[in-house]
Amino acid sequence: MTRATSNPDAMPESVTGVHLMQGIGHQEAKGFWAEAWMQVFRRPGALAGLAWVAIIAFFAVFAPVIANGHPLLMWEKLDDGSWGNLSSPLIRYLRPSDVLLLFGGVLLLPWIFLPLPGKRVDRAWAAITASLQAGLCVIAAGTVASIFNARDAADWMRAWEQSKAFIPLATGIIVLLAAIPFFFIGPLKKWHSNALLV
Repeated sequence: MTRATSNPDAMPESVTGVHLMQGIGHQEAKGFWAEAWMQVFRRPGALAGLAWVAIIAFFAVFAPVIANGHPLLMWEKLDDGSWGNLSSPLIRYLRPSDVLLLFGGVLLLPWIFLPLPGKRVDRAWAAITASLQAGLCVIAAGTVASIFNARDAADWMRAWEQSKAFIPLATGIIVLLAAIPFFFIGPLKKWHSNALLV
């Protein structure tokens, strides 16, 4: 014979249909991702696969720094034997795509996974959108630079490239063109949040 508990919220050892109708023994349903992660953490093979993917992702993000042949710091030695300026060839020779990759790996990933206010899914979509925008800007800037620096570029292109207004104007046009599509297909529900992200 089972003893009746005075606490109505206590979970009985066995649950009948009457108990379920009264709300006793009913467990809150878990979300899709919570259930998926529970299944992953129960399997050692899945954990090993996640660890392997994390190692590959780490080396992919930090490859521009790890596999770089340039020194991190370099002192310039002058002709009279004294030491000149301190410089960093490793940083100087990073390409824009390398900087973008490092920025995304160091700042965006922790921003997604830290326990901050708001939904993690919204932060992930915002990070993906920002990464796509930045990638489009880097690709477009490289394309514009290669067109204007080409050997067969017209004289007006070379003259325009030498003007002081070229870099700000080209940057503004590239950023505007890269931002327009994301203003309409952004991940955030409110238009002013979308505009701020863009």
